[in-house]
Amino acid sequence: MKRLESQNIKPVFPPVVDLNVNGRCNLNCNYCYGPPKDSPELDFNDIIKVLKTLKNGGTSSIAITGGEPLLRDDIIDIFINIKKLGFNTALHTNGILLEEKHEIINYIDWLCLPLDGSNSQVVRSIRNSDTNFEAVISILDKIKNNGFKKPKHIKIGTVVTKYNINDLKNIAKILVKYNIDVWKCHEVRPRGMGNKYFKNIHIPEIEINRELNEIMDSIKDSKIFFSSIYQSIGAYFFVYPDGSVLIPFLNGYKNFGSIFKLNDDFNALELIDENSYNNNVNGAYLDTFSTRNDNKHALQQRTKVKTK
Repeated sequence: MKRLESQNIKPVFPPVVDLNVNGRCNLNCNYCYGPPKDSPELDFNDIIKVLKTLKNGGTSSIAITGGEPLLRDDIIDIFINIKKLGFNTALHTNGILLEEKHEIINYIDWLCLPLDGSNSQVVRSIRNSDTNFEAVISILDKIKNNGFKKPKHIKIGTVVTKYNINDLKNIAKILVKYNIDVWKCHEVRPRGMGNKYFKNIHIPEIEINRELNEIMDSIKDSKIFFSSIYQSIGAYFFVYPDGSVLIPFLNGYKNFGSIFKLNDDFNALELIDENSYNNNVNGAYLDTFSTRNDNKHALQQRTKVKTK
């Protein structure tokens, strides 16, 4: 594609971007569809450059994820700078290191934690961890009892597999105690490690919906948002730990290259699936994150070029 520097055109990005700051993780979940654990990681200065690039391209909200973001020594400084740049923020963490780095709650709008079972045994069968269940429950207890500062919003994520499909009702009963904002249930994606184990752990969408409908009938305050495989296609915009830009398709990701080397006429709004993207953002963050790109100058300049 021809670069359009003379037209003062800049790449345009979606309003909400998932920034994977690392691939490293202290868990080994058998459905993981995140970046490889050995992914190269941008340093602090390059992360700030990414954030400024996204801001200039119209992004208004950043969801920090990994890997496990709290494994980065500079993660609190990253969040301080995200807020200085005026972004809304979400932190996706497994929670194991959150008590150690609880100061980070001061800089996040959404705390997003996983709960894949109602007890340690179920969680262990999925996440291969003896501590994840206890860590998440401990955090929720501390927030409820004012041991931690309460974030503006709390989202709980559950990846539904053959190991926990019959435990969803029990998870729902636990979550009611904590007045969470969203319980997002995911169908296993055939991407990354999830692709490797997909046939062994996948539960079809129709079965998940049947179980979730029963829960919503019996627990009126269950606050469920369900995300199927097909609803996830084109529904996210990722910047990976090495700076690569990716959008998910059915069983993988399309990689558009480094965010620092995108053509000036790159327009992510033309690449994502608008309906799936908006549905995902609104369902996951309850309309608190805008789905409108506010970079009016960039969009106007792009329109002028197209109409010439």
